Amino acid sequence: MADGCVISVTDDQYEQEVLQNPGTVLVDFYTAWCPHCRQVAPVLEELCSENRSKLKIVKMDAEQNPNTASTHRVSAVPTFVLFHGGKKVGQISGFQSKAQFEKWIASSVTGAA
Repeated sequence: MADGCVISVTDDQYEQEVLQNPGTVLVDFYTAWCPHCRQVAPVLEELCSENRSKLKIVKMDAEQNPNTASTHRVSAVPTFVLFHGGKKVGQISGFQSKAQFEKWIASSVTGAA
């Protein structure tokens, strides 16, 4: 989906796109073969579209970007790591509904503020 809200990043782009971002960034670690990763993709697109002004969502292929995946000890996919102001504020694994994401993001960002 070229016009999608969620963008793909690599190990090389990670610092600029995630760590240097002053806002809230959700990183989706996935693999091409993971069925739950494919299931959650439309949920992330919807979440991103509805929250463009306050949330950036990026996805990283955990197999093709092992340095960043290793840094966050990603051992299962999908794994989601949440950043606020360049600082890690949360990490969860497994399929999440839109409501679960919204609740987790709100509580994680509130706790970090």
